[in-house]
Amino acid sequence: MCLVLAEQDFKTRFPQIQLDTNALYSEDQRLITSAGTGASLDCCLYIVRKFFGVKIANKFARLMVVPPHREGGQAQFIEHPIARSTSEAQINTLIDFLRENIAKPHSIDELATVVGMSRRTFTRRFQKATGMTVVEWLVNERLQRSRELLELTALSIEQIAERVGFQTATSFRLHFKQKHAVSPTAWRRTFGANTLIEMPFPLNH
Repeated sequence: MCLVLAEQDFKTRFPQIQLDTNALYSEDQRLITSAGTGASLDCCLYIVRKFFGVKIANKFARLMVVPPHREGGQAQFIEHPIARSTSEAQINTLIDFLRENIAKPHSIDELATVVGMSRRTFTRRFQKATGMTVVEWLVNERLQRSRELLELTALSIEQIAERVGFQTATSFRLHFKQKHAVSPTAWRRTFGANTLIEMPFPLNH
């Protein structure tokens, strides 16, 4: 069962429970729950640290070769991929165009003109084809591209923001934190390659 279906199933079965899809683990009135297998180790270390102290928790972490402490509210880093194509040819052509020009600003009216539709028809058909508004799709695609650059290059946050189409580094950081509950720098620390490289051009898809 895919992640989204599992989340929907959980909410249907337990409507009175608030599901936090970002948290690694959560404690509420002495009830502690965790996410996947890796998060369960974080949860166990949290319990050890709470009752036996940091020194003992760190000792166990070294034995298990895992980070000694990750906050429960830290993002789970679950990737929600964007579909490479849709069932509508005109929208597919536009998506290819946007991916090749992701660093440029785009207006709804401009894109509607590209596909030869009225603004209203275009926004309706784009959302039906992709499941997202144009703005949501652009933000998600830009964040996906930014994750690749964070992981594979040594480009600065400012350079990455420019290359993926965010107007400012501040805007990039806000969108990234909202999506992943951590900063771009924290993402790079977790997933960055051991040897980062300078990229002369943006990564293309």
